[in-house]
Amino acid sequence: MAPHFDPFQQSVTFLRSDGTSFPISMADFNKFMLYAVRTSIAAASQLGASVVMAVLLALLTAPDKRRSIVFYLNITTLLVNVCRTLSTTIFFTSSWVEIYTYFSGDYSRITTGAYANSVMGTIATGIMVILIELSLLIQTHVLCSTLRDLYRNILLAWSCLVAAVPIAFRIAFMVANVKAIMTQSSLGKNVWIQSSSNISITVSICYFSLLFLAKLGYAIYTRRLLGMKGFGVMQIIFIMACQTMILPGTFTKTS
Repeated sequence: MAPHFDPFQQSVTFLRSDGTSFPISMADFNKFMLYAVRTSIAAASQLGASVVMAVLLALLTAPDKRRSIVFYLNITTLLVNVCRTLSTTIFFTSSWVEIYTYFSGDYSRITTGAYANSVMGTIATGIMVILIELSLLIQTHVLCSTLRDLYRNILLAWSCLVAAVPIAFRIAFMVANVKAIMTQSSLGKNVWIQSSSNISITVSICYFSLLFLAKLGYAIYTRRLLGMKGFGVMQIIFIMACQTMILPGTFTKTS
C-alpha cells in the first residue's frame, strides 16, 4: 500500500459499452450523492409547503374573494408548483440519475416515463412563472386604481414590460430546455437564456415587492397626516412586509 494512500480519495474505473474505461473519484461520487439528496429535500419541502398553502388559501379566503381572478391565479400557481416539485422529486428516482448513466453520459436506456417527467417539470416551471407575473400585474392594477390616469397608465405600462421580459425569457428557456432533454444534449450556447431568465425573474419580483411596500407606506403616511398616529394593523403589516418581502428576492437569486 502506498504510504500516502487516502482511501477516501481513491478512484473507481467503469467500462463503457464499447469497452473503453473511465475513472470516477470518490469525491465525485460524494458530490453526486449530496446534490441528489439536497435537491430532493428542497423539492419535497416546497411540495409540502405548496400543498399546505393551497389548502389554507382555499379555506381562509372569504367566499366573495374566491370569485376573483387573483384567487384563481394564486391557487392555480400553487397547484402547478406541486406538479413542478413532484416532478423534481421523481427525477431523482428515475433512470436519469443512475450512477453509470450519470457519469458515463450514456442515455440509451432512459425510459419514456423519465423523458415525460423531465419535460413536464420544465413546462410546469414555465407555466408557474407566467401565472405569477399575471397575478402580480392584476394586483398592481388594483393597487393603482386610486392614482391619476396619467400616472396609472405609465405605471401599468412599465409593470407590463417588467412582467413580459421574464415571461419571454422563460418561454425561450423552456423551449431550449425541452429540446436539450429530447436530444440528450446540454444547453450549450443557450446557457445565457437560463441566466437571463433567472435575473429577469428576480428583478421582476423585487420590483413588484417594492411597489406594494411603497403603496402601503404611502397609505400609512397619509393616515399620519390625518392624525392617525397610533401603531395599528397597517403599521404591523408594513413592518412584516418589509421583512418577509426580502425572502422572495433571496430565493429567486439562489434558485
